[in-house]
Amino acid sequence: MAKNALRIILLPGVYGTGLMFTPLVDAMPEEYDCRIISYPIDKVLSYSELTKYVAERIPQDKPFIILAESFSGPIALMLTELLGENLKALILVCTYVTNPHPWLAKFSKFVLKDHIVARTPSRFMARFMIAGFKMSDEMLDLAFSIQRRVSAKVFRYRLYEAMAVDVSGILKRLKMPILHMYAKNDRVIPRSAQRKIKHIRPDLNSVAIPGPHYLLQTKAEECLRSIKPFLKSL
Repeated sequence: MAKNALRIILLPGVYGTGLMFTPLVDAMPEEYDCRIISYPIDKVLSYSELTKYVAERIPQDKPFIILAESFSGPIALMLTELLGENLKALILVCTYVTNPHPWLAKFSKFVLKDHIVARTPSRFMARFMIAGFKMSDEMLDLAFSIQRRVSAKVFRYRLYEAMAVDVSGILKRLKMPILHMYAKNDRVIPRSAQRKIKHIRPDLNSVAIPGPHYLLQTKAEECLRSIKPFLKSL
């Protein structure tokens, strides 16, 4: 790692372990110092509590960037109101600012039950919905193992948090540079969630990349082709 490497804080998706960042971190040049902050896998924490949890774990000794994936997008935005001037920019990937599935709220009490959310999907369904058909079997097996580690109660609670969150006001008034990246073939976070982000902030640097919801895992090099110029422009 280079002596003056730019620090990037990586915030993970809904399972919160950060293990799925491996392809991106492996592809990162030495000029970037990547720090993953994982979330508790057996402790129920709200978005607000997770934001404070992350804030307490980010080193404040030098400038840094936050890259937030999916579930962590709202956390990154809320962190801008807690952290100091060393936070220089955000990279938001395949995420949302309000409930990405408003219809789900009507049926949540029927479908968001522990025994349902804990169920491991078939390999075909996992690839169709989230991983894509080009993800390696090894990475897909890792995703399955991560799901089994996380408490069903924690996962279910995070889904409820995603349905209740609204950080659109923060996004609207935020002045720092933001790179907004999304997957063209995302079947988890719909395109409507990305259009809402663009509607709130039409000035954002938005990049659409062909790929599934697991964009950073399957298209790491393509993502870096957008990330590196953004970071150099800061």
